[in-house]
Amino acid sequence: MSKADPQDPANWPPEFKARVERIQREYQTDEAPRSKGITKADMEFKEGESAAIGIVATEECDREAESVVMKGMDLREFRANPVVLFNHDNFDDFPIGRCDWIKPDTADGIPVLKAKTVFSKKTAQGQDAFALMQEGILRSFSIRFMPLRGEVRPPTADDVKAQPWMKGASSVVWKSVAMEYSVVSLPMNAGALVEAVSKGMVRDPQLLDAF
Repeated sequence: MSKADPQDPANWPPEFKARVERIQREYQTDEAPRSKGITKADMEFKEGESAAIGIVATEECDREAESVVMKGMDLREFRANPVVLFNHDNFDDFPIGRCDWIKPDTADGIPVLKAKTVFSKKTAQGQDAFALMQEGILRSFSIRFMPLRGEVRPPTADDVKAQPWMKGASSVVWKSVAMEYSVVSLPMNAGALVEAVSKGMVRDPQLLDAF
């Protein structure tokens, strides 16, 4: 059975809709939340810890011909409640872990946001998501954000010259508010893959149904 589209406002739970409306009022924007994928990330796991470090957002032009400026992304909303979801699932209140830290970085000269995700050891969903990542089945992150009003516009020739990774972008999100990031099965960027490190067993049918 197919699930409701989480990008459709008609399907948003009341609590999530209220949060979107509050952010729109506070930041004076009428934009809707958006979700983005990543470039390839280096994953690091410590023995005994269900954790991963990877790139959750990048300025590189994506498959929607859009670039999101990292230094213009406000992280305060996210840091106030740094939960990590599965496939941006705001319907089932489905956190699989938390973000231990998130900070700006670069990858091949391109501005990115890197974060450490610590998966829940108390839930089957958290451990299954981690096991699927270790097996190389889940290998990507995606960030959800809201552009600010008037801060989405095409790049100029000078913009692309100074930031060549914007080449091909028809629009640039210059300022935005980060809401959450998720472990996802289908990233916006087809090259958003990480290396598998070990194996695990999947117990939760909700995760299996996603593939």
